[in-house]
Amino acid sequence: MASPPVPAANPAVGVASPEIVIRQFRPEDLPQVIELFKQGMLAYPVHMAHRELFEPYLVESLKTDLGNIEATYMTPGGNFWVAVSQAEPTTVVGMVGLEAKPDKEGELRRMSVKDSHRRFGVGRKLITALEQWAEEQGYRKVWLTTGGVMDKARAFYASVGYEQTDTIVVSEDPHFVAIKFEKRMGTQAEPVADSTSSPPEEARTIATVPAAASHGTEESTEIVIRQYLPEDLPQVEALFREGMLHYPENKVNLAQLEKYFAQTMQTDLGDVEGIYMAPGGNFWVATLESDPSKVVGIVGLEAKPDKEGELRHMSVKESHRRCGIGRKLLTELEEWAQTQGYRKIWLSTGVVMTKARALYAALGYTLTETFVINKDPYIEGVKFEKSVSAPESAPDAAESLRPLGVAAPTTAAKTSNGSNTVDEPTEITIRQFRPEDLPQVIQLFKRGMLAYPVFKAHSEMMEQYFAESLKTDLGNIEATYMTPGGNFWVAVSQAEPTTVVGMVGLEAKPDKEGELRRMSVKDSHRRFGVGRKLITALEQWAEEQGYRKVWLTTGGVMDKARAFYASVGYEQTDTIVVSEDPHFVAIKFEKCMGTQAEPVAKSPTEKGSTEIVIRQYRSEDLAQALEMLREGFMHYPEHKVHKEMLEQLMTEMVTTGDLSDIEGNYMAPGGNFWVAVPRNDPSKLVGMVGLEAKPDNVGELRRMSVKESHRRYGIGRLLVAELEKWAASHGYRKIWLGTGGVMIQAQKFYLSAGYTQTETVVINQDPYMEGILFEKMLEETPVLKP
Repeated sequence: MASPPVPAANPAVGVASPEIVIRQFRPEDLPQVIELFKQGMLAYPVHMAHRELFEPYLVESLKTDLGNIEATYMTPGGNFWVAVSQAEPTTVVGMVGLEAKPDKEGELRRMSVKDSHRRFGVGRKLITALEQWAEEQGYRKVWLTTGGVMDKARAFYASVGYEQTDTIVVSEDPHFVAIKFEKRMGTQAEPVADSTSSPPEEARTIATVPAAASHGTEESTEIVIRQYLPEDLPQVEALFREGMLHYPENKVNLAQLEKYFAQTMQTDLGDVEGIYMAPGGNFWVATLESDPSKVVGIVGLEAKPDKEGELRHMSVKESHRRCGIGRKLLTELEEWAQTQGYRKIWLSTGVVMTKARALYAALGYTLTETFVINKDPYIEGVKFEKSVSAPESAPDAAESLRPLGVAAPTTAAKTSNGSNTVDEPTEITIRQFRPEDLPQVIQLFKRGMLAYPVFKAHSEMMEQYFAESLKTDLGNIEATYMTPGGNFWVAVSQAEPTTVVGMVGLEAKPDKEGELRRMSVKDSHRRFGVGRKLITALEQWAEEQGYRKVWLTTGGVMDKARAFYASVGYEQTDTIVVSEDPHFVAIKFEKCMGTQAEPVAKSPTEKGSTEIVIRQYRSEDLAQALEMLREGFMHYPEHKVHKEMLEQLMTEMVTTGDLSDIEGNYMAPGGNFWVAVPRNDPSKLVGMVGLEAKPDNVGELRRMSVKESHRRYGIGRLLVAELEKWAASHGYRKIWLGTGGVMIQAQKFYLSAGYTQTETVVINQDPYMEGILFEKMLEETPVLKP
């Protein structure tokens, strides 16, 4: 079956994409099909590392299904397709098969696209042809298995609507697993409609809704709104795609839509944490309480200037619509936005998306603009906006700066029955722990842990943890925290000074570090700044006592806690596996104490603290610059795997590349190169960055690196700030840079510094490596005259 040829843009290549035709397999295609199969399997380094295991598999495949494609696929009621270019109709550039299985199911097999034709949408066209044919033939389900190491294949199947359903161990030594995906064919049953009444105030983030119609049950389940986690990405992508394809008008322009899908996966959905969370926004998912890993709804809030936020990628799974999930997502988003000081939320949606427009209008969003998205085919969009002024009783953000012991006014939340709260403003005071506080501290600790549904599901393990905690630090707070040089604080209201509404401890650790522990705020007093006041008290005390760093660990599932610590300046530094079965991870955060100097930074040395100075590169710095660059590359485990290739790259940089003559390649043509050094040892390099001049007043930021021993002290930001200041004063209008696809920390750093991800490019095919491009427009400043 052939689909019409549709050009697809390749983001990594600046040439026109070929026109692709999907047609049925012919016997003369077999040699190319076999070669394509081999190349596809060996494209993954782990397969090449175990060739002795995969060679028998290749031989076996040629004896079975690939030895007789017509008999294996076509005759029993399946099919096999190849992708060819119109320019070369005999050259196979992609393939996929559908093997018939019992009960009107089909197994998708041998999916592969030629290296030279990847990123042109060939895979999606093959899948579309297969699914259209399967629906016409009455198939009710298509499923497949793919290798656990084949991460790009897994991401692809998730992006086209396939759902991961099982993990199968293929081999124990070496360890290989296969992942099973499946997708139902045909239109799903209409979802059950629920009441239009609003949920009660106390049930905004957990509410009972009808179970999915496709589950074939009348039981109810609860929906939980939580912060996005990285492992949600495949489901988020699939849900985004499903939502867009819900409207028939969008299906008419499938080529345009595919291009939009690809662009979205390469930009904001390609790095949800970097685009939404790091710059001060957020991203939420709706999940089933009974299955917290199953995403049934999504929404993001992207931070914009002037305390505005753009609502993006709102979508609810088809099977869970009409159950109020969209309203719950928006309620959570708006409440969070208010607490963060946002004043307005706006969004844009397609004119044809009538149901979405009706939802936003019903929730108080005002239509403000109609605009043209595309002229051919003609597509219009509409813009909505809504003011989100903070509650009158919410504390001012500046109050977090009050000194310890100064009361700050707040208002406790009022539940629907008025219990356990106050309905008039009260004052919160942070004071040191007293022995008589212990029963309330223990109760607050238990309630805080059980606020997360996943902990309730493992109550036996939690009870053991509670018992252990009461035997250790909470059994003797004075001995654990205060006597060794730490402290423990509680938050109380002035109206009821014996009632504890919040707590936090600082346990002394070696090297003037402290571990923040047992942070918790009573349910009735959350969202009123109590947590921030506790943190402020702790940090002020820690600085007075000479602590240089505070760190903490929190559960991976505790998304609100993680978001809170990030919002008060703590940086995620590590992930620790606490338990394998059930699987729990802990996330480590840390924050350096003391105010960063401008334009110098405090950094650790063997003899104490010193100041960092940014100066221009000198020729005698070269040896240290090269060593630092090598260290930076080898920081990433993925690079260590390809050490030989990196050694070759380093050799080229020094002999014929830009580092062979830094003055000639950077400074002489109108760029510059800087190094970071300690003020008391100006010959010792701890950081570097270069700006290479490009045409049209554009500069490329290159060779950014900070010495391992001096990271997390703001040196990178000082280097970038110096570069941007110099560039703006010398007439540069834009800075761009490229960084490795595996260099996640670097990508997050550039996003947090105001750089926008613009493109993904292929650096190397074998081993496969990608690069990410970023850019930033500079503000105009007076140009320095020579």
